[in-house]
Amino acid sequence: MENIVLLDPPLWSTYFILMEGLEIRYCGVLARRTSKEEHTLEDMTAFNTDGFDVSGNNVHIHHCNIWCQDDAITVKDTSSNMKFDHINTSGIGLVIGSIGRSNNSNITFSNIYMYKPMKGIYMKFRHPRHVSDDQYGTVSNVLVENVTMDAPLQWPIWIGPAQQSDARSLCYPNPCSLCWPHVPGAVCQGEKHTTFENITLRNIVINRPKQSPGVLLAHQDYPMKNIVFDHVQVLPWGSLVDNNDESFPLLRPFDRFALTNNVAADRHVTTLRFLMGITSVASVAGLYKLYTKSSVAQLQTAGAIMLALVGVGLAIVAPTAIRVERYDEYFECSNIQGGIATGNTWPVPSCFLDNSTIDSNAVQYYSTPPWVVSYLSISLFCVTSLSAGVYALHRCMSSKQTTNIEEEEGMYVHMGHIPSPALTVEVTMQNKVGLRNSKQQSSTTGLPHTGEGTPAQLI
Repeated sequence: MENIVLLDPPLWSTYFILMEGLEIRYCGVLARRTSKEEHTLEDMTAFNTDGFDVSGNNVHIHHCNIWCQDDAITVKDTSSNMKFDHINTSGIGLVIGSIGRSNNSNITFSNIYMYKPMKGIYMKFRHPRHVSDDQYGTVSNVLVENVTMDAPLQWPIWIGPAQQSDARSLCYPNPCSLCWPHVPGAVCQGEKHTTFENITLRNIVINRPKQSPGVLLAHQDYPMKNIVFDHVQVLPWGSLVDNNDESFPLLRPFDRFALTNNVAADRHVTTLRFLMGITSVASVAGLYKLYTKSSVAQLQTAGAIMLALVGVGLAIVAPTAIRVERYDEYFECSNIQGGIATGNTWPVPSCFLDNSTIDSNAVQYYSTPPWVVSYLSISLFCVTSLSAGVYALHRCMSSKQTTNIEEEEGMYVHMGHIPSPALTVEVTMQNKVGLRNSKQQSSTTGLPHTGEGTPAQLI
């Protein structure tokens, strides 16, 4: 297969099943919603637009350009003797998986450039349905070499469970939750009856990652074996390619056509924008009603509650967020046997044997982590939010007490003009006695009665 560009696929661009002797060259895949040089939230709504999905034996894919919103290259179950080289990609990454209960071996990725991928090198096992405990899955004899990643958005290296959901709940782990590690309580665990072994990453350069270098996670009863990182470097201030269009020459002529003819009419994007608009209008209307109909005390109470919730939420999430941002350590490194770091590998995963040759000056150069600034800023914001919340609650309670006192005083003054029941009875009795006496007096004098308790006077 050669000299073909696959434009705006609705699902997987290709799926070659159990192929023998397949070769793909000088081809391209373009699946994007916006013209921005990264994978925005709007772009990622075009999920499942994989580039080349393939399984089989003796497969060679080379000199291709791929820009998609999911796995750029995916090695599926029951694959062996595959080679992928001289490829430019931007998507989820170079993927082996997700693998169920099958054997996969002798897979090579080499001479590959990745521009702002979501993940980078991604090997994953899923939890298959309807399998017995005597079925096992393996990924072995894998070589990834001469790979450069510019500004990966998530984990540059992930070897472990598939981070995905196949249920209605977005955070459902199968076997690793998409919400992990940002949402408290989200689960990510290694898959049983699966093994990674003899995996080598060599001459890998990761420039300006947005998160930790990665995750290496296996099941405690089925550890990874013989994992080698040889000259795997994270460069927080590494240089990026100035113009990524030059890295994707086959795709560049189609950008304008793809955007003007497909994005505007896509119903999913239209629906997303409509929902965002409705949400924005409802938020503005709610704030206006709260501002015009509420008293100062109610506004202070609402503000205090909101600030306090933000502060508490950040205090809970901040430790995990800071760890995710740290590029000087792998976020997770668990259940590895025979892991070793050689050459100028930095940072060295905590569960690896450190045989790296990087000098101390380079380590000092790398050890000025910007996550310290993030930590201090988040801590300051938490303290400020909680302090503002406490101050607003104090003002609210003071205002409420003052209002209660004024109401009580007003009630007391108002009640001073209202006769008590006893006083009312006494005045009524006096009026009755005075009226009776005046009637008697008028009957003797012959003068008319005025109703005020005394006889009328003649003029």
